[in-house]
Amino acid sequence: MDLYPRFRSIEPIQLPKESSNEVPRFLLRDAAGLSNEQVVVTLAGLIMMELADGTRTTEEIAGALKQQTGLVIQNQQVQELFSSLDQRYLLDNARARRRLAEILPRPTRHSGGGYPETPGELEPFLDDLLCADAPHENTDFCRASILPHIDFFRGRESYRAGYQFLHNLNSATTPLTVVILGISHAVCRTPFILTRKDFDTPLGPVETDQAMVDELCRNLPFDPFQDEYNHMAEHSVEFHAVLLKRLVRNRPLKIVPILCRSFFEAIRGRFTPLNLKGVREFVSNLQRLRDEHPEIHFLASVDLAHMGLNFGGPPLSKSFLEELERRDLDSLQGIQKGLADDFFATHQADQGERNYCGTPAIYTLLTLFPQSFKLHRYQQCSEPDFSSTVTICSATL
Repeated sequence: MDLYPRFRSIEPIQLPKESSNEVPRFLLRDAAGLSNEQVVVTLAGLIMMELADGTRTTEEIAGALKQQTGLVIQNQQVQELFSSLDQRYLLDNARARRRLAEILPRPTRHSGGGYPETPGELEPFLDDLLCADAPHENTDFCRASILPHIDFFRGRESYRAGYQFLHNLNSATTPLTVVILGISHAVCRTPFILTRKDFDTPLGPVETDQAMVDELCRNLPFDPFQDEYNHMAEHSVEFHAVLLKRLVRNRPLKIVPILCRSFFEAIRGRFTPLNLKGVREFVSNLQRLRDEHPEIHFLASVDLAHMGLNFGGPPLSKSFLEELERRDLDSLQGIQKGLADDFFATHQADQGERNYCGTPAIYTLLTLFPQSFKLHRYQQCSEPDFSSTVTICSATL
């Protein structure tokens, strides 16, 4: 075990108490899939894991725990805890990184949930979603798009509205690369996360463009692979890898999978996201890709607002959803005008109240393409009882 253990960014799930006197317990489940074992820890154990940030020895972790809580834990007990976590690949160290590297390609994680599981079910489903048999008037190469990452069933109409303008991606025989700006829904420490892994799908693997990943790594003040674990369970890239695999059948296809971290500090602080550490440098690398490779398509895989009981808020109403639509369409004016700062300012104005997950990817795409996007669809995916909603859209350049 490392002298300075670092716990991986794994979100704990609090277990229900069986009695009022029971000590709080938390379930640790590795969404990345390095281990299938589930671990249950006490609140003291969880605090020690949070203290394990790679700067403290186990003795120092025990000392910090005592200072914070008054609990006295022997160093041997701390070492036993972290040894157990290490055996389950829950520490961020060389052992876990080797295990991560062994998992090739990145496996399909959401078939049967976000979309049909078997090729026999999936292919006709996707052909309908992609409007495969419909005439397509747009013959110009589409350079950029903003599309949902909600499951295909609820987001069907918005996927259809956007993808009908992407059939030109399949009109040539030369290789095509699609840069996918997805969202990290798991905790992460860097503004963007890369992976070199190819992506498996029920329709076969989609290759990752290694040369372009190399270009994006240049001169960054952060390690874009630090939280690569997050790619393993994230759906925002996987969903479009599946769609593109079915859409682009006449030419070799590669993707550049990117996950974006929230720009929440810039929302709360009311400053440009370009001033967040590493954002300006990474965007500059993306701009170089844009300029040197005019054949690349850039796709922002995003959802918009997350409101209601499922997201920690109160239940909704018809009037609330009408007002939410007005506010969302106001934000989407920034997309239609190609103005990244205008789009971002609407979220700074309400301090992120609508819980947009797609803000960093949309902002990054508009910074790359400060041009007017055409909004094809705005949709509210609401629960029948108005308890919650997720709003989505589709737009193309």
